[in-house]
Amino acid sequence: MIKLANILLESEGPAPKKIPSEICWHLSEEKRSTFPDYGFHIGTELQSLDRGLQMLRDEMVDDPDNTVFYLHRVKINPSAEIYPDILFDDPEEGYTIPSDQIDKNKIYFYENGHEGLDGPEPNLSIYTSGNNIKLVQIIKLDTRGWEDGESELDKKYKLL
Repeated sequence: MIKLANILLESEGPAPKKIPSEICWHLSEEKRSTFPDYGFHIGTELQSLDRGLQMLRDEMVDDPDNTVFYLHRVKINPSAEIYPDILFDDPEEGYTIPSDQIDKNKIYFYENGHEGLDGPEPNLSIYTSGNNIKLVQIIKLDTRGWEDGESELDKKYKLL
């Protein structure tokens, strides 16, 4: 019999020892000044903007032509403990680590299989809690004209 725990903890290799400077962005429909103490996703600017465009295409927002996204630039606590391995998928899904075993005080790197796939490899994102995050900047992006590629979100995405 194969132990399920060994399959769940499969990794993509050792995690970076330091937080790469480009992993510092979060996109949300909410303008935030603080972050929740439960799981929170942080990625590259490309991943964050790609997520917004995906939400519009998949109609995951109430009104795609009149949605405002907030791109948050954050600083991650450099002294927070980093989980030693890169997980092969989003920890929030519970496929790599059972959700009740996630330590909210740690930083988890995972291979992002959804957003920013046109970027450099490995396509890493971070999952951690709000107590490890400090807000640095907020950029407001509207979605008017997104179907024609003319929204603020599209324009910022095309600059990358």
